[in-house]
Amino acid sequence: MDVTSLTEVLGDLAPTTTTLLDVSVTSATGVQERDLRWRDLRRSLEDDGAPAADLEAVDAAVVEPLEDGVGGDLQRFLAVRGGTVVLDQLLHQASVDGTNAGSTGLLPDVVPLLRYDTRHANVVVVRADREGADVEVLSAASAPPEDTETVRGSTLYLQMTRKAPMGGSGYEESTRNTWRGNAEEAADVVGSMVREHSAAAVIVAGLPRARTLLVDALSLPEGVEVTEVEGEARAEGSSQVAIETTVLSGMDELAARTEDEAVNRWRSVHEDPETTTRSTGDVGSTVSALQQGQVEELLLDAASLRSRTLLVGPAGTDIAAPGGVQTWEGEASEVPADLALLRAAAHTGADVVLVEVESAVLPEGVGARLRWATDAAPGGGPAS
Repeated sequence: MDVTSLTEVLGDLAPTTTTLLDVSVTSATGVQERDLRWRDLRRSLEDDGAPAADLEAVDAAVVEPLEDGVGGDLQRFLAVRGGTVVLDQLLHQASVDGTNAGSTGLLPDVVPLLRYDTRHANVVVVRADREGADVEVLSAASAPPEDTETVRGSTLYLQMTRKAPMGGSGYEESTRNTWRGNAEEAADVVGSMVREHSAAAVIVAGLPRARTLLVDALSLPEGVEVTEVEGEARAEGSSQVAIETTVLSGMDELAARTEDEAVNRWRSVHEDPETTTRSTGDVGSTVSALQQGQVEELLLDAASLRSRTLLVGPAGTDIAAPGGVQTWEGEASEVPADLALLRAAAHTGADVVLVEVESAVLPEGVGARLRWATDAAPGGGPAS
């Protein structure tokens, strides 16, 4: 996962209040229940020393009306610094561990946000028939689409066939060609949306022949999976349950596979005596590698690291272990180890993978693949 978008918010060290609140309003008393949840969390944060200006900013954000079409199970992630909201995202998911919780520290706790993003990769959903397709990009089954497009192909020979079927292979061939052309046009749109939104998978529903023609015409980046869903899905009133179920299960499978592939990449390097120097498997060596901008991919078990602390300085790349080598001059601040590692990763362009299912492979909660070996300088030459 690319976390460079967080460099700015993770750069400054200043008191920051982070909250994750269930803002679902699914019943007549939903608003009152939401307000009670925030009132309880607010009191807890106030007791922990959260700045009054930050709490007032969350007060205002929590009661903001949702956009039309947004509903169902919702959580609101907010990070506020100096009374200004610096991160704000609606998470389309039911309550999980850590919901209705918050913290105050020098860095925002972005782990819930990253965990959500890991489990909600973009998926392109296609509902196809003979005349074209409806295409949309989803990041959650219950969320409004991030992008939509409708392909309205040719209907000339399709309509002629429906209204007055005419004998002869010419009309049949024209009908097949029209159907195929519509599918190819839809496939081009799907491919463009996959690339534009970096989608991880495509789900194709609709008439069997339309699905087959469209899937055959797809040209997608390597690694993008295609799943077909049975049943008509484009006609008005068609059930969408099968699609929603496939989206949900597909996102879970993608998240598990992403973690598994990252762990396997790390193990293949770390457990091979010939390449192990291009990896780390403990906090100390990972901190040293981040200090040098050496980390290519960082694996984090955030939960196991949260009780530990590391030192950070004013620059985003300033990180050190307590009692270790400090590479900057001036003051050092103690912050949770997982957030310190995330901050340094963001500022050095390292990809990050949260490891939860296979956390046992990381005894100290962290591991990394390196851009160059610890006994070599950048570019492959020997270290001086």
